[in-house]
Amino acid sequence: MDYAALKTYILANYPAEAAAGADEPIAQAMNSDTVTGYKPTEIGVGTILEAIGLAAGNGLLDVLYATPDFRHVKPLLEQGRLRLDSALVRGTLDGMVTAGALTQANADKLKAVAQVQVPAFGQFISNADVAKALRG
Repeated sequence: MDYAALKTYILANYPAEAAAGADEPIAQAMNSDTVTGYKPTEIGVGTILEAIGLAAGNGLLDVLYATPDFRHVKPLLEQGRLRLDSALVRGTLDGMVTAGALTQANADKLKAVAQVQVPAFGQFISNADVAKALRG
């Protein structure tokens, strides 16, 4: 734990609570302040069909299999090894929305398979962590 960084974060985001020595409310607030992150997630054909439905899934797979640029994606899908936590894959899904090959709602459903909420600070913070950061 980088206590200097934690202290800087606390003083910038919770100055009144820090001045009052309110360790527990700071820890609770920090742990409830989350951002979207991505867990390691490999998917295949079945996950696509399950996430966005048979009609939309078949349409997406048909586009992927028929497009030469995606020729190396096909084996990953068949093996269930396409990584949804990859920024490249998520960006490609967004590009397919722009190209009209996928709806935004279906792209979001696919990305949601790998999404998790993580603390904005990057890790769970205990009351003791707050106390140590603020008072050493």
